This record gives sequence, structure tokens and C-alpha cells, in this order.
Amino acid sequence: YENHRDNCTLEFNMTIKNPNNGGARSKNYKYTLKDKEGNWKSDKQGEYYVFKLPIISEMTFGEEGTYDIKIENKYSREPLEGIKSITLKYNNSK
Repeated sequence: YENHRDNCTLEFNMTIKNPNNGGARSKNYKYTLKDKEGNWKSDKQGEYYVFKLPIISEMTFGEEGTYDIKIENKYSREPLEGIKSITLKYNNSK
């Protein structure tokens, strides 16, 4: 998509809704995927470049239950061509 090719950026918003309508947290993210010379900031794995982008650190989940996570493309008029998948991984550092 245009910003991916031209600006080499990926922008999205992530909203996390707490269980039982207990509120929500939302944040915008912007990542530059290439360096100033136009090289990808990731190693190629097979046919794809894989990026590990930290989105939250030191967040607590104080309520038991199911949290709804919504990820929205900030370029709503542009398709996300070239993105194969997005995976969220929770790391419990306790």
C-alpha cells in the first residue's frame, strides 16, 4: 500500500476492552519498516520479512475474564497489500 511503499511505515490503532464493560485502553502505533537507505529493518524468512514490533510493555490485566482486542488500520482507504498476517503474543515476565 502507498505508505508502506513510499514512507515505509505501518500505522495502526489497538484498543483493548476490559471484561464486563470495565473500560478500555486505546493507543496509536507507528513503525518505520525501512532504514534511510531503503533496507528492510528485518531479516527475510522464506519469502517474507518478519517484524517483531513491541506494542505494550508493563501492562497489567487486573480483571479475570475475556479481553477484546481490536486492531485498526490507520489507512482505512488503502488495502494492506503485502501483509500476510499479524500475530499477538503475550509474554508473562513474572
